[in-house]
Amino acid sequence: MLHTALDGARGGHETYAPCAVEDIRRFGYDYWALGHIHAAEIVSRDPWVVFSGNLQGRSVRETGAKGAMRITVEDGRIVDVEPLTLDAARWAHETVDVSACADEHDALPLIGAAIARAQGEAGGRPLAVRITLAGASPVHARLVAQRETIENEARALGFQISGDCWVERVKIATEAPPRARAPVAEPDALDIDGLLAAAAADPEFAAAVAQIMASVAEKLPRDLRSEVSADDPQAVAVRARLAHDFLRGDQP
Repeated sequence: MLHTALDGARGGHETYAPCAVEDIRRFGYDYWALGHIHAAEIVSRDPWVVFSGNLQGRSVRETGAKGAMRITVEDGRIVDVEPLTLDAARWAHETVDVSACADEHDALPLIGAAIARAQGEAGGRPLAVRITLAGASPVHARLVAQRETIENEARALGFQISGDCWVERVKIATEAPPRARAPVAEPDALDIDGLLAAAAADPEFAAAVAQIMASVAEKLPRDLRSEVSADDPQAVAVRARLAHDFLRGDQP
């Protein structure tokens, strides 16, 4: 048994007790049961190097089936390693494309279908599901403005599907669709897109933004800090897109 993240390149985990399969293979053991990473993975079969994951997902970052590994031994040799599903409840994260929605209410049937799909995959277990709305949508601004209302309606849909189906959160990751820009007539008019592109390429500006976001993150609960992380390229891209839409007037 070994508590390690191996090379640390799994599930966004930082390096912990780093080592490589080649390092531990030299010891001659038939099976290595690894801990620390909460996602099940068979890393190697010769020898067996296996993360069994954890028995129960603890947050929306730990979605899908959870459990242990059953090892079958015949004549002193491991012949099979099989995952066993043992979790009592399930987390899910569904992304819903709302780019074709003409109205914010059009998103609700799509959300309901995603919840029903996740509930079916949970095999009758209690389910907590996060919904992320994505896509270039003409109702982007209204989705942002009505997020809490949509979240409450999504929760009602979840409870209609099952009494133990809870929508943990609805996130808006949509963007305004591209629109034709009229030629700038005034020579001194602001070129918003050009200014934002220049700012994004300025390392001093990026450092200043990172410092501000780090200061904000320190004041947030631990489980929310990743939402404003300056180290997460996806989170940075979302904030940049929101700033772009706001300056263009696409935000409410």
